[in-house]
Amino acid sequence: MLVWILLAAALVFGLFWLVIRRQNELFCIRVESSKLRLVRGAVPPRLKSDLEDVVKRAQVVSGEIRLVTEGGAPRVLTQGLSPGVAQQVRNVIGTWRLPALRNAGRRA
Repeated sequence: MLVWILLAAALVFGLFWLVIRRQNELFCIRVESSKLRLVRGAVPPRLKSDLEDVVKRAQVVSGEIRLVTEGGAPRVLTQGLSPGVAQQVRNVIGTWRLPALRNAGRRA
């Protein structure tokens, strides 16, 4: 009985953590063979094109780019990218204003 209670509590905690983690996420992009695949959220087409240029030029095999908001400011989180490529991604995203990034999926 205790095992079931602990499993249920772990499941509830895991779901809660997932919701909290993604609540401030604007988008998540996976890089596979230097190609971008949007996993969640919305990305302005010009930004996606600029990011594709960065990963193709660097010949990135795989990785992940997430854009979240923290304290009202955008923050780029990367996995699987070299520090140099991650900095280029931050530079590209840094040219965008937060309202334009938030409204990317709301355009008709």
